[in-house]
Amino acid sequence: MQNYSLREYAKIYKSEDFPKSINSPDEVFLPNTAFDAVRNFIDTKSGKHIFRTGRRKGNEYLQAQQYVGIVETPDGTVLEILPKIYFGKEEIGNDEMKEVRRAFLQMLRSLRHTPFRQLGEAYLQAAKLPLLEVFIAAFTEATLLLVQNGLQENYTLREANEPYLRGKLIFSEHLKSNLGKPYNFYIEKDDFRKDIAPNRLLRTAIDFLAQRTQSYENRNHLRQLQSFFAAVPRSQNLTADYQKAETENRLFPQYKSPLTWAKIFLRHQSFSHVSGSTKGLSLLFPTARIFEEYVGQQFQRYSESHTISLQDRSHHLLQTSTGKDKFALRPDIVAENDKEILIFDTKWKIIDPHLPDFGITQADLYQMFSYGEKYATTGKSVKLHLIYPQNPDFETSLAPFRFHKERLPLFISPYNFSKSEKENITKFITLS
Repeated sequence: MQNYSLREYAKIYKSEDFPKSINSPDEVFLPNTAFDAVRNFIDTKSGKHIFRTGRRKGNEYLQAQQYVGIVETPDGTVLEILPKIYFGKEEIGNDEMKEVRRAFLQMLRSLRHTPFRQLGEAYLQAAKLPLLEVFIAAFTEATLLLVQNGLQENYTLREANEPYLRGKLIFSEHLKSNLGKPYNFYIEKDDFRKDIAPNRLLRTAIDFLAQRTQSYENRNHLRQLQSFFAAVPRSQNLTADYQKAETENRLFPQYKSPLTWAKIFLRHQSFSHVSGSTKGLSLLFPTARIFEEYVGQQFQRYSESHTISLQDRSHHLLQTSTGKDKFALRPDIVAENDKEILIFDTKWKIIDPHLPDFGITQADLYQMFSYGEKYATTGKSVKLHLIYPQNPDFETSLAPFRFHKERLPLFISPYNFSKSEKENITKFITLS
């Protein structure tokens, strides 16, 4: 298994087209089989948003778009796509990639209702490992803790032809199977066994990951788990077992974390609706959503002077003739106190002061204007703020704009990943 680390917007080539080229975070050269597998992925419904195609010197290349995570091809090649985060150097090497990976893991921890929230500081410090190994380590830790507390057993209904009568006699089958065998009984009985849906799913995930890890520590932990689950068969129907497991989770809440990890691996359940179209492992996340939830969580944590509401739905764009509200406005972050309302929207886009209008889309400005007009009806002072990731050409806030001469100021600022979360949030609130 070969791992390649690259950033958003990186270009992927066939190595035979550029035989003397060296891999970097922004240019990767793949063997033909791996390149063709990713190319085929683009042709699927799931993959067309993840990469786009282009040509250089007559040779085709693939370019990663605004999705980050892991793509595995059928030959075992793993592409680790990381966000294009700026840490003060436009050209980055392995040390900077560790910082990017650490920042990405920190962002993933903000995703609600996911096991990534449980990634502790130790996993952030392990950012030198590929993402896949970090995720496998989190799964093995959660499953080993479950094993230490004891695997659950449950009654499983099964049929058997036994030399004793214990359970319910199935008379019709008994007659078919035991004609001339007076000492056998075809019965239906409950067995108390570890062969239950949650355990089958975990056993399947353990075996699945044991074939993919390259980490000595992960391999060792997975071998331990294989021995603990030796008496448990693999799942033969993932969908059916997940349905059963969801019911049984009410009985066995301690299974929630390892089963959530298992579902991510076995069903490729990321948050982009990307399925395993490469016949490998696909765990991909829309960067814009991660950035939005990451910044929103920081406002909730570090804002002391304002009450924070995420995805606020207190205002609507239209009202029908009967007075019914339509089209809820949902700004990413609303910060409010007795005197003012600050409205923030996050955008994972590149701001370039050298471009006309800085690369800001008109649609984003219309959206902010509608927010400002509606929230201004409260009678409080309203200020608007767009937050974009920092890049080498966008390190400080732009000069403020106004939608009206006397009101609705608009601030446009970079999020600086080199600074602490608290510093960023304090700057945004103070600037507004």
